Parts: sequence; structure tokens; C-alpha cells
Amino acid sequence: MKPRTPLLRPDRFFAERELNGLRLLLVAVVLTFSVPVAVSGLGWILTERVDGTVVVDNPDRPSDAYCETALETMAEGCDAPKRIEQDVDVSIGRAVDDLLAASILAVPIGLLAFGGLLHAGSWLLDGENGAARSFAVALWGMAPSVVSLVVLLLVVYATFDPLTVTPDTGASAFGDHLLAELQPAFRVAPVASAVTTLWSGVIWRFGLVHERGLSGGEATGLAGGVAVLSFLVTLV
Repeated sequence: MKPRTPLLRPDRFFAERELNGLRLLLVAVVLTFSVPVAVSGLGWILTERVDGTVVVDNPDRPSDAYCETALETMAEGCDAPKRIEQDVDVSIGRAVDDLLAASILAVPIGLLAFGGLLHAGSWLLDGENGAARSFAVALWGMAPSVVSLVVLLLVVYATFDPLTVTPDTGASAFGDHLLAELQPAFRVAPVASAVTTLWSGVIWRFGLVHERGLSGGEATGLAGGVAVLSFLVTLV
């Protein structure tokens, strides 16, 4: 039976199957939304494990600059307090929302970078076929990153201790606690990244051999170089 994906048998997959546009689209969608889902998952863990209230700027009060210059009859809302207590879950939710918009661009940017590098490198090595093959190989090679995201979320879920914050809890103290609780995930992240990057490199290597017509040595050098670069980016 022909392998359905190149995740476990990339050599056989690229040798025996034609690239399927619909399947590639599905992979692209899953990968693109995996990062926002991971961000949402982290937000859910934090809202489950962190309770209490914090003091924040009052969103319903105009800015000081407006209140100082506005006419008294126009200064609606300026008598409201500058700072109010707010459930910490609301603050966490807003922070997660801010990250979601950027996170959905992570995979498209990565695909442009890795696909561009694989295509440029294989073009310099007189690779066959067009850029579409290079980007298809790059996309399949990015699929193992989902495993890394799942592992890191499980580590955070298993190790994050509950915390209760109060208005007297300073922002720095809360930040220090958050960083301390995320240390297990920070320690696991390089290992998970190394494993999935190696996995990606293997997929890219065989994809370049079969889809771009490179020799084994050329494909190994190019895929290995892009994989190492990918790993170094995760360490920044």
C-alpha cells in the first residue's frame, strides 16, 4: 500500500505518489491554524490555572490628554477612575487575542522562507521541475512542527501550578512567576525542536531527490542546511 503522507516513509511517498493539490491544501490549512490553536490552548491553560484580579487602565475613561483639554461639557467619562480592578482572565484573553492575529502568519511566512531556500538551492544545483514542487516539499517538511506544538502544550499543562493574583501583586512578580512556571517547557523546547527539525530535514531530503531531481548528496546538503537554519531560528 502506498503511504498517504511522507511523515513516516518519505522515500516511498515521493517515489510512488504524485503530489496532490487538494491534500497539500489540507496540510497548509492544518499547519496554518495549528499555531493559533496552540496559542489559544496556552491561553486556556493560563485562565484555568491563574485566578484573581489585577489593576488595569480603565478602558472606558478617555486619555489624560483629552480630559485636560476638553471643555467641561464635553469631558464625558473623565470623572471615571483611571485604574480599575479586572478579572485576570480578561487580561489574559486580551493578550491571547493580540497574539492570535500575528500567529496565523507564522506558517505562511515559514513556507515562503523554507520553500524559497529549497527552490533557490535546488535551482543552483540544476534541479528539475518548477517552484511548485519545491514549495510542496517544503510544506510537507513543516508538518512535524505540529508534534512539537502538542508536546510543549502538554508540558505546560502538566507542570503549570495554580496561582492566585491580587491587585497588590506587582506586574513584575506575576511575570516572574509566569516565567518560572514555563521553565519546564523552555527546557523541553530545544529538544522537541531538534527532533522535529531532523524529521523535517529527512522529508525535505527525499522530496528534493524525487521532486527536484537532485542527487542524494546534493539533497542531503541542501535539506540539512535549511534544517539547521530552521533549528537556529527556534533558539532565538
